[in-house]
Parts: sequence; structure tokens; C-alpha cells
Amino acid sequence: MAIGQHFGLPTRLLDWTRNPLVACYFSVQKYYDGDSLVYAYENKKYIEITKHEDPFKRKKVGKFIPIHINPRIPAQSALFTIHPNPLIPFESSKIDKLIMKKKFRKKLKQILFKYGIHEAYLFPGIDGAARHIEWLRTDIF
Repeated sequence: MAIGQHFGLPTRLLDWTRNPLVACYFSVQKYYDGDSLVYAYENKKYIEITKHEDPFKRKKVGKFIPIHINPRIPAQSALFTIHPNPLIPFESSKIDKLIMKKKFRKKLKQILFKYGIHEAYLFPGIDGAARHIEWLRTDIF
């Protein structure tokens, strides 16, 4: 499921990152007409994925770090929450919302670039490198 989620397959997993700079990048990566958001979720408990529990039998939201079988997972400091019912919105008192103002989006991407947070780093491979070069060519200045 984790690999499918990383490549856009709809699953009952929700992508998160342990790196706040990566979270900021994903909030401003695509163009949106309004402000962008970063959600911070505090939950110290992890699912032990070595137990091979059936994800479809979960009763509560759980958090786990996937096995690094794809270079995107460690590059993005990825982790997931798995949800018992994907049709029910995820709400928790442990979630904070940070607003990234639309007018600072381009500047934030430039700052993140200086810290090494960009397509080529987060999406290792030819596709990430190509998108990064295109961004350098068209958007950085």
C-alpha cells in the first residue's frame, strides 16, 4: 500500500513527513488560488509493522514508518497514518494547522531550494531531476 500511495494510488493511507521543510515544500509545490496549509499531527505511538497486522481490521487511526523500498520514502522523511474508514474525515485535537500565505509561495520555494528541498532531492530519479531543471529554467528568478 505504501508504494502505491507514493505514486498516487488511492489508499486508506495518508502521507506525512517528519521534516517540517518537506511539509512546507509540499504545501507550496503546486499552484493553488488561495493560501496553502501545513498540518502537524502529534502522536507518539507507532504501529509495529513487523507484526504484519491486517490494515483493514484497524479500529483506530495508526501511524507507521514504511520500509524504505523506494528512494522517495527516506528522501521525504515519509510516514503514514492508516485509517480504519477512508470515508470518514480525519479529525483530531492533536492536529495543528499552519497557513502559508499565497503571496509568499514563490519566495518560500526559493528558500527551500537553498536548503536542498526541491524536486530532484524529494523525487530521486530522472523524473524528479527533469521537473527540478524545468523549475530552475522557468520559476526561480
